[in-house]
Amino acid sequence: MKKVKIFFGKIKRVLFRKKNIKWFVLLLLLLVMMNYFFFRKKVDEFKIENHALYQYFMGFKMEYKGTIKLNKDDQKITKITFGDDIVNLNSTPLYYKGEKKVLFPESMSVVKPREGLQYRINYYAIAYQDLDSYSIQEGTKSTKIVNTVIYDGKDLYFFMEDVIVSFGNNKIPLGPLSYISVDTFNHSVEVYNYEEDDCKVYENVVDEVMIYNDNYKLNATLDIMFYNDKSRLLIKDVSKLKHLS
Repeated sequence: MKKVKIFFGKIKRVLFRKKNIKWFVLLLLLLVMMNYFFFRKKVDEFKIENHALYQYFMGFKMEYKGTIKLNKDDQKITKITFGDDIVNLNSTPLYYKGEKKVLFPESMSVVKPREGLQYRINYYAIAYQDLDSYSIQEGTKSTKIVNTVIYDGKDLYFFMEDVIVSFGNNKIPLGPLSYISVDTFNHSVEVYNYEEDDCKVYENVVDEVMIYNDNYKLNATLDIMFYNDKSRLLIKDVSKLKHLS
């Protein structure tokens, strides 16, 4: 034991000599940077094997098979690689074929209209059916979701329970894992019905698009939530939100 103490004492004296301190600090900084970039790389990449995924773009279905990899490039654009093909992604959800499971390529806002609150979930979060309810998984942590809409901060609204989407003469019932995307510039609404695996695009939509059920109401055209006889604009910058705990 005495020899061990002497050994570590010698190391301590060598490390903390004035001429060696700067090299020790530089080495420590280098190790911290290497750990950061290694961890960052792991976070920015997501690999999926033995699953087929699909998503819709303005009514057209895209399917991805084989070994699938998602990664963020230097401009933080999410790309999906499958076989020899690479596609740039937006916030449109990726669906696991044959499973009630959805992956978000971008960070999203968890909107709780009843409380007037918003939280953030990070990119590559997964929504899935958990017995008779639905949950969000990030890494190994899962959070049960109720009375909630998932919003991308721009124009996409993803649902975790039954809702009605209403605009003009249209009143469309949608179930969990469905979504809508409201393009106010082009006056169009994309509606994806998960249960029917059907995606429709409605053109020339000039009326406000409302989302509601017995528990909450949202204006998807103006991005307004209604709660406790009040209303407020949704926060669009997802990065500014507190993470969902």
